[in-house]
Amino acid sequence: MRQIKICLGSSCYSRGNNVHLEVIKKYIAENHLEAEISFSGHLCEELCSSGPILRIDEKVYKEVNLSMNRSMDLKPIYTEPENCQDCYKCVRECPVKAIQIEDNKAYIIEERCIYCGHCTQVCPTGAKKIRDGVSRTRLILQNYPRVILSLAPSWACEFEDLSIGQLIAAIRKLGFSGVSETAIGAELVSSRVSDYLQQSQPGVYISSACPVVVEYIRKYSTEHTPAITPMLSPMLAHARILKDYYGNDLKVIFAGPCICKKLEADHFKDLVEVAITFKDLKNWFEKENIEL
Repeated sequence: MRQIKICLGSSCYSRGNNVHLEVIKKYIAENHLEAEISFSGHLCEELCSSGPILRIDEKVYKEVNLSMNRSMDLKPIYTEPENCQDCYKCVRECPVKAIQIEDNKAYIIEERCIYCGHCTQVCPTGAKKIRDGVSRTRLILQNYPRVILSLAPSWACEFEDLSIGQLIAAIRKLGFSGVSETAIGAELVSSRVSDYLQQSQPGVYISSACPVVVEYIRKYSTEHTPAITPMLSPMLAHARILKDYYGNDLKVIFAGPCICKKLEADHFKDLVEVAITFKDLKNWFEKENIEL
């Protein structure tokens, strides 16, 4: 569980944390994050000259300035500082050098990160964490009657010993009202891309399907941004199809192999409520004692 602590000393409180307190509480409630985030206040840290002060997972943020229109940005990958052993492996391995050392701990530079997840694989102590989406999904299942899981077609590799019927039955036991394969969205996107390419000038075009690729281009190869096809990804297209068919009150959860889909879902909350990984889904089955 992620920890957020806000300084409620008189100086920080009067300089903005009185407003930040309500912003954070509102954000947690609106995004159903009560089971994922522990939010608490604490007394003065004697950092008044650098206030308002906010701590996220023990990392201190100074001179915080959150507006009521700006959501907190809890990214899909983060560092648990108490587990970081200052080995620098993630620093060496990160393909875009999006890791920095602060107070002998390796933190992600959010504006540089493309959320490929490589650091989570190479970290020997498990300090690099992937934001959990299961707790949030369970709250949505408890509060909304119609929730469909958009299932990435790569399920066949991750759950190779199961038939699609067996997997759907297991997912329904978790509380979902239905399951639909994301490939439906991929078919629509492929058709639209084909039409787009036939009407476009000859050249090189880049699919918008992979959010890691899109993040890389957006941050490091901006000159290629015009080459990205102007279509929703299969995940988002599928969610739109489902909402058009069943109504906008339907809630859509996505399950697939990609960590960065969590970031994409964050950017399109009107279509996808939460994106979870197949690992999340497997752990969920295990916790609920659902045999596969």
